[in-house]
Amino acid sequence: MPEQAESLLDTGFSAGQLYQVRQTVVAHAQSGGAGPTTVEAILLIASELAVNVIRHGGGRGRLRLWRTGDAVYCQVQDYGPGIAEPETAGADPSAADDGAVDRPGRRGLWIVRMVADDLDIETGSAGTTVTTRVRLRGPGDRNHGRGGMRTAMLDSRARA
Repeated sequence: MPEQAESLLDTGFSAGQLYQVRQTVVAHAQSGGAGPTTVEAILLIASELAVNVIRHGGGRGRLRLWRTGDAVYCQVQDYGPGIAEPETAGADPSAADDGAVDRPGRRGLWIVRMVADDLDIETGSAGTTVTTRVRLRGPGDRNHGRGGMRTAMLDSRARA
């Protein structure tokens, strides 16, 4: 986290705490000045990354949120075996769909890539850290920048 950033949240979590993590992310993103559109994007990112930690990353992790003047960052760290090809992980949603009905989803990183303005994955045998940036740009964001949501799904929900 950069020195000039405002820390919003730093918390550990495990499988039984996903609901609590989601509620906490919303509360802290709102208190940090994010409006409804940005909060929705941050919540979606944090949820997908937290679920990945539970399913693939050792079952427990750490979530951090911080804000700079024009963006909110979400960082999730796990203690799993790492990601084989982090630069392409989640880049192609069809690659994640192996047709197995007993493994729903498998598109978490793809969703994160679609919603976040920036994504960085650091991985190794001791775990993975995913850091995302979401620009402040929606109605209600304090000091928001210009631009709109990157996904039609979030755009249409924000207008409704």
